[in-house]
Amino acid sequence: MKKLDNLKRICNSVLELEERAYKRPLDFVSFCPPQLQFLRCTDKYFILRGGNQIGKSFVGSAEVIYRASSHPTDKSRSLHPYKKTPPPPISIWIVCHSWSQSVEMQERVWNLVAKDDLEDGTEYVSGKGFRGAGTPVVRWKNGSVVKFKTTQQTGGGKGTVALASGSVDFVLIDEPPPAAVW
Repeated sequence: MKKLDNLKRICNSVLELEERAYKRPLDFVSFCPPQLQFLRCTDKYFILRGGNQIGKSFVGSAEVIYRASSHPTDKSRSLHPYKKTPPPPISIWIVCHSWSQSVEMQERVWNLVAKDDLEDGTEYVSGKGFRGAGTPVVRWKNGSVVKFKTTQQTGGGKGTVALASGSVDFVLIDEPPPAAVW
């Protein structure tokens, strides 16, 4: 009987851990050294370059989520565990070179974000991304907003000039953009 009780306790612990990992997946990530260096960088402009195995888009998504999320015990500051960032609410753009890449980035964010932190009504559709009025958007309960942009947006025929219209706190560029974006 004692072995059975121990087995039940272990099973319950595993189920509880699985539920916690589903609710807050980013809490269960172990970053590799280049990713940690990226997350810890305090420069105004910083870049992570490397092959496809480093997980640049993955850690970029984590950086965005850390910046947009409130700290669990102090809602007036960012969740970022490695550096001081502006307190929420903040505005972030994730700039991708194409719509298909944008959808991939949206999926990465969706897979890592704590769904409890998102504003009610934030909707994600697998293979299509986040819903928004013209631009995919993720809204946090703390007021932070993440918008997904592409360097191929037309903006009424204006090309990349359409990206020049925003005032944001942070921009993540997932792939090298055309020179006009810089």
